[in-house]
Amino acid sequence: MRFNPYTSLLLFLMQSAFSDDLLRYYQSSDKKSYCAPVISNGTIYTQIDISGTQKQDVRYTWHGKKGSRQDMIPGVYIAGRRYNDMQRPLIPFGYFEESHNSGSPGRSRQVLDLGKGAIGCRNDFKDGLSIQTHGFVHQKQPIFAVRKNFTGKPAGFVYSFDYYYARQGTDRKPVKWCNYTVNAISGGAEIRYQVDGVQTLEGAVTILSSGAAPEVKVDGCKISLIFRNVPENLEFFMLYTDSFNGNDWKEEQKKLISEVESKHFDGLFAEHSAEWKKFWNRFSVELPDKKMQDVFYSAVYNLKCTSTPWGVPVGVHPYSWNGNYFGFNLFVSLFAMINDRKAAERIPEFRFNTLKNAIARTSNWSYSAGAKYPWQSDEEGFYECSSPGVWVDHIFHMGNIALEAWEYYRYTGDLDFLRKTAYPVIQKCAEFFMRQSIYKVENGKIIVGKCCDLERLGTARENAFLTSCSVICTLEIAAEAAEVLGVDGSSINEWRKTAAALRESLPSDGKKYLPFPGCPEKSVGVMGGLYPYPVLSPDDPKQLSAVNDYLGSTAEAGNMYPYGKNICTWYASWVANAMIRLGKTEKAVDYLQKASASAGAFDIIYEINEPGIFVSHPWCSAPPGCYVQGILELLCRAEKDTLLIGHGLETIWKDFSFTLAAPDDLTVTVNIKNGSPELLKISAGKRYSGKIQKVRIAGEEIVLKIAPGKTVTLKSARKDKKRIMEQ
Repeated sequence: MRFNPYTSLLLFLMQSAFSDDLLRYYQSSDKKSYCAPVISNGTIYTQIDISGTQKQDVRYTWHGKKGSRQDMIPGVYIAGRRYNDMQRPLIPFGYFEESHNSGSPGRSRQVLDLGKGAIGCRNDFKDGLSIQTHGFVHQKQPIFAVRKNFTGKPAGFVYSFDYYYARQGTDRKPVKWCNYTVNAISGGAEIRYQVDGVQTLEGAVTILSSGAAPEVKVDGCKISLIFRNVPENLEFFMLYTDSFNGNDWKEEQKKLISEVESKHFDGLFAEHSAEWKKFWNRFSVELPDKKMQDVFYSAVYNLKCTSTPWGVPVGVHPYSWNGNYFGFNLFVSLFAMINDRKAAERIPEFRFNTLKNAIARTSNWSYSAGAKYPWQSDEEGFYECSSPGVWVDHIFHMGNIALEAWEYYRYTGDLDFLRKTAYPVIQKCAEFFMRQSIYKVENGKIIVGKCCDLERLGTARENAFLTSCSVICTLEIAAEAAEVLGVDGSSINEWRKTAAALRESLPSDGKKYLPFPGCPEKSVGVMGGLYPYPVLSPDDPKQLSAVNDYLGSTAEAGNMYPYGKNICTWYASWVANAMIRLGKTEKAVDYLQKASASAGAFDIIYEINEPGIFVSHPWCSAPPGCYVQGILELLCRAEKDTLLIGHGLETIWKDFSFTLAAPDDLTVTVNIKNGSPELLKISAGKRYSGKIQKVRIAGEEIVLKIAPGKTVTLKSARKDKKRIMEQ
């Protein structure tokens, strides 16, 4: 058996419930892009670095002389808790470090346990001391728990757990716009605060320990729990309770203290692990390409950590655009496919709940022109929270918001949700485009007016391709949704007629579509008629020519910014999704392999990761979202009335399997062995409508006959020369 240097650390993490597939390793001698891994319950979002703490002055990133400085400094942030600045920055809630008399470690190792949403670290010191750290953020409670294990303690060893109620950085500045007091309590201390933010926030950070009684020392914003007789194990619990949305934080604090005292670290971790196990058991993906699979699961973990009660921001961290919500992201269908419907549902719900604010942005006392959502928003969805730049002239994100609302209905078949939540958003986005964005110009052409298409192309681009596709998509799904609901009959024809006219006016040079008329540059936006907006036929010759033209220039236009020599994960995933919709499965696999190649430590995806050239934004939700979408649609997607399984993937990968949700409230389990289906099982939810009537798998088309609430498996019998799946 091969020696594993992480064995003792893995035992400390109690990893046996999960396979190695969900463990990610890093050690200080590794020479690849490092960022402290994230642990989060979707509300509390934090990191522990390889030191087993949250150091403010250490960088492990190997990004080269031209690389951007890595600024995702560990700290505790809580979704929705913001200051009242124009950009709505997140309020910091501090960080912890430690101090002792053994100097710096000679060797450090770290494990990220995706299966249990936990981090483990081991630091070995020259004097024989070894400190192992195990940390997690409880999935159901506002508890950040850390356990320390000490072996080889030298004589006179003194340990201090140091919590800084401070902003990030080494200058240790207290949290701004805040009054606070520190009180010693049994087993630790509490920081009672009042912060002036979007809401006046009252609450407490409660720091508790168990294993030995600490000496509590306060020095400004530094609260130290000092242990002079250090036991083998110490446990620390940080409880975050506040008055957000009228919460009784004092009562919650009492309850949490009682839970910590009765359950301790092991009891709380067992609860937390059980929640993560439920999540991972909802779906499965088994690929022969181990790297792609590892990046896939790390990406899903990232998206789960970043899914807040409002939706999916870039991250809940100042470096992640202050945790703002961008309209350009598409997450609903991927959450639906991995059977996390709550996460999928709250994305369009957030847009519905802020619809009145989006309407207010287009209205005065006598006139309304649909709804205009900000490019970046906080949880209220009213203010434009981005810094000034060409991006504030985007409008294509309105199409993404409408598409996500429609996708929830398409996957779940929830007609009531479509009527009450999704359609009001879709209809107002369509109205915005009709009233504010669409123009009739010379020769009667219908076009989308000047806006910013993709940022690299600048602003004031008339008849831009990607934006036009987003408008076409919005108008067509608005028409389809209205037909399903039997409403707005007078608008349906107008929407479809306008969409058709826009399709005829898409910019081209006669042979291929262009990013905008006369554009000399290359842009991944020319994929937009396929992904994310399925508005052009896969055999449209101009779309195919535009795709091929871009594929010959990805080194020139392969990143969000004009840096680097390769195509970034985001754009490679975007191309892969387009290839999937073209039916070019081999190309899709190739680009997903390209996408996974630039992952960093723990197989996490960056916005751009080319060490020595440019490195930016680890743990950014948009690129992994696009990557996960590509993997999922490679395995299972629907076109009209047909479910496509693999779509030729069996000729590239002889063996693969999955359990995923599919459109029309279906769940699909597939096992392909030696290029043939060994198992095909389909279950219909209660909202299955019969829209999906056929299944295409391994070159064969099978008739699907199933009733809501039933399950069918593949049978060998044939009727009328067609294989039939029936009960």
